[in-house]
Amino acid sequence: LHLSLRRQRQMCIRDRYIIRNPNSSHCKGTLTPGTRVLAAYLQEVKNGAVIWEWISTDYPEFYDGYVESNNYENVDYMHSIDYFHLNSVFIDPSDNNIIMSARNQNAIIKIDRSDGHIIWILGGVNDQFGLSEEQKFSRQHFATYVENGNLLLFDNGFDKEISRVVELTLDESEKLVKDYTEYGLSLIHISEPTRHL
Repeated sequence: LHLSLRRQRQMCIRDRYIIRNPNSSHCKGTLTPGTRVLAAYLQEVKNGAVIWEWISTDYPEFYDGYVESNNYENVDYMHSIDYFHLNSVFIDPSDNNIIMSARNQNAIIKIDRSDGHIIWILGGVNDQFGLSEEQKFSRQHFATYVENGNLLLFDNGFDKEISRVVELTLDESEKLVKDYTEYGLSLIHISEPTRHL
């Protein structure tokens, strides 16, 4: 289990990595049916029963979105390729759907909690919002909504070699960024836990 369980009464959403081979219809280049990838796997559990699940290997666009390398050749049998790297999950209080941060996609992804389809992708190769250069983030963590409805995330700044906190006002229906603010780390009390950013 990679992240903490999100609990609400007798319900929780839990995530983990599982080793999977891609669907043969998704294969191209160095991605073959024998490639081993670390898939992101979500389950919603209520009263001890799994009522919903989602797995990244069902969505072929994420293979193209892998930003660490486009090489899917496994080094040896003991290794799997961490092409997604799920590192945060949050329920949007406005519509009850899920947003997640995929570090190795440079992307925040929103999925429908009822059937798992992708509602939108923000950032990375598959970006649907047309982020400007200054709005782009890399190897991000902890994507969450704040009280004003904006999306807040911690940008590790791998590509620009500077870390920051980014706040985005999104028009989700039109897939537009309406407003953007960044906060340098000098403005943040480092002693505070990351979850308060």
